[in-house]
Amino acid sequence: MMDKMDNQINIALESFSQDNRNEWLLGIEEGLRSLLGTPVIFTRHRKDTKPLLGWPGAWGPEPVDFGPSGEVVRLAAVDSSCRRVAETREGTVYAVRGALVEAEGGRFVGFRRFGPLLYHLTPSTCERLVGRTPYSRSLSKLIQVEPAIAESFLRRRMERLIQHEAVEGGVGLLLVDGSLRTSRFDDAGLDLRSLVEKAERMGASVVGISKTTRLKVLTRCIGRISLHGRAPSLVDVKDEMGIFGENLVGHPYIVRFSLYGDPLRVDVASRLDATRVLGSLLANDQISAGYPESLRLAHHLSVLRDADIACIEGFMVGRLGVEPYPALDARLPFLQDLPGAIRH
Repeated sequence: MMDKMDNQINIALESFSQDNRNEWLLGIEEGLRSLLGTPVIFTRHRKDTKPLLGWPGAWGPEPVDFGPSGEVVRLAAVDSSCRRVAETREGTVYAVRGALVEAEGGRFVGFRRFGPLLYHLTPSTCERLVGRTPYSRSLSKLIQVEPAIAESFLRRRMERLIQHEAVEGGVGLLLVDGSLRTSRFDDAGLDLRSLVEKAERMGASVVGISKTTRLKVLTRCIGRISLHGRAPSLVDVKDEMGIFGENLVGHPYIVRFSLYGDPLRVDVASRLDATRVLGSLLANDQISAGYPESLRLAHHLSVLRDADIACIEGFMVGRLGVEPYPALDARLPFLQDLPGAIRH
């Protein structure tokens, strides 16, 4: 089969008449010409990947070195997870759990778990849940039919609630998993912008840390800081982001916390200088493989594993009196393996 693949790729282009070759089909040919001789990373198993040292031809502003500050503050890191649990006649049941980890002076001082909380998303509960957003009607319909969007919505709501609680509790530095970008998923009263404003009023800083980025211009800047040879260091990428930074609440950087870790996309929302804020992070958290240990721990504490889902199912049967109903894979009857095919 592989020997014949080069005779099959894009051969379908010849099957369409000249009148039907629209811009989409012409774009395929143009895209192939642009591939000639270019470096690539083959993506498999639907995992996000990135070049070890950035793409060739790395460029960007000169990296700036920084180090731990002597400022001791209470640091909090927040993460969450959400999983689909069951389907009903009216909607879908989801479980969401959040976690908050606190550290100070380089030592962990405590953690809290929130949930699991069960949400039965039906037309009526969706309208109530998203009623305070500017896009309530369209968002309500969307989360009813798209499980991935519903999970993201519930995770975002859980995280924002915990983050506001943490700032009101007096933390000096809040770590957020992901970029500091405004979202249509945010509640009007508990959105990201109001979180940052509340933190500034209370003298706290908010830092968003992303493990990956899909912005190609930033991957070239990652190459620049990877070749810098010193860490901790940062590169200001606000100008490079251009229009992609319009919805950001904060200032974007590429940061390498240690020589043994990968560069990360970091957004800093603070009235203080970024080197001082990130120096405070180094002084009050622990860095493992170039990533804050508090965020890593918050992730593991919030993850809903198969054993958790099994317990939730037992709770629904024993306490809520739900009746398990026979089911099967909706696609299996139509897409079974061909006779004699090798299964992977």
